[in-house]
Amino acid sequence: MPEISYIKNNLLQLLPSLGGAQLNSSDRQIIVEHKLQGLLFELFSIDEFKPHWASNRLINLTSLEVYKSLYKVIGGSGSMLPFKGVSLLLRGVYTNYGARPMSDVDLLVAPQGLQKFTAGLKSIGFTQVHQKRWLGDEFKTDYKAHVNLLEIHLEVHTRAFWIEAKGQGLTIDSESQEYKLLDPTLELFYLCVHWSFLNTFEDLLHFYDITLFIEKYSSKIKQKELLVLFKKNKLINSFCAIDIAFKRLGFKCNLFKSKQNNLCLNWFVTKNFLLRPRSSRLKYYVIKFLLFDSKLKAIYYMFCRWIK
Repeated sequence: MPEISYIKNNLLQLLPSLGGAQLNSSDRQIIVEHKLQGLLFELFSIDEFKPHWASNRLINLTSLEVYKSLYKVIGGSGSMLPFKGVSLLLRGVYTNYGARPMSDVDLLVAPQGLQKFTAGLKSIGFTQVHQKRWLGDEFKTDYKAHVNLLEIHLEVHTRAFWIEAKGQGLTIDSESQEYKLLDPTLELFYLCVHWSFLNTFEDLLHFYDITLFIEKYSSKIKQKELLVLFKKNKLINSFCAIDIAFKRLGFKCNLFKSKQNNLCLNWFVTKNFLLRPRSSRLKYYVIKFLLFDSKLKAIYYMFCRWIK
């Protein structure tokens, strides 16, 4: 894993008992809630987390094998692009395959290529999983298959998230060689939206995804374009909240500096909330509401999304 000593130091500040002889129950609970066991085994060689690391590694290697098989079937036209977990592994953001858990393989598929993609999935043994989804998630479809005795899930997206601006388009990293990958600025935008707007800062795991990604692609990420993406998708509140979260967690990052000062988010997005986002459901939903630029969409999401 490239240059992660700063993450190790950050974790020692957030979870002080990591530096002692034994983890205390409070820090252990945070580690489990934030899915950090594999990363902590990699960084601190804590034996109790080795099974998580080994499980992550097996699932991740199998998921990569599935992606590569599908890539051979679909071809490299750019009609299928990985993002989040599998993309981070392909890019070498995580070089130790056990450090990060991956529940499914997230793929962006152009609507016009969906039929070919679905045929390719079936040819390597995947079947669709039918499940109830709220109205805003109609762009997602789940598939599963058993590979090497493991159940591997794919989440196929025709867009990255439910309020993504129409006609945004997918820009491809011109320097990606073996596999087609998203442009680093666009990928970072999706990672940030996933951690903040979609998951309300639930997993520190995604925070470390972002910090490692920024470190690897610092020379390629375009700050102005990143801000334009947040503005275009009406997610400026989320942009401000990420800046606040970085400061609360002790990381310096100039990418998310904004002239806009959201006093409410500044008040609610605390270090304690980021470490225990599930401890107060009321505070969680207040922050969820504040992350929306459009309060009408926030009301729809919270109260009307299951109405047909």
